[in-house]
Amino acid sequence: MVSNRDVNRPRVVDDEHMTFLDSLSKRVDNMFIADAILVDEFSVSLSDARLILRHWLEMKGRRQDDKQ
Repeated sequence: MVSNRDVNRPRVVDDEHMTFLDSLSKRVDNMFIADAILVDEFSVSLSDARLILRHWLEMKGRRQDDKQ
């Protein structure tokens, strides 16, 4: 389900990607490699992986702002 704050979600991004990146961020120190991991894990193009990662980073920032 897409939240009201997630209305600008690119079509290529799905909940599975977001959940995967949340989990990955807890296991690695450097999320700069996440685009390559998305390519391998989900068979998406590098440009789509970068869109997914960019969206996840934006949403993570919003979630952190909401906590403050």
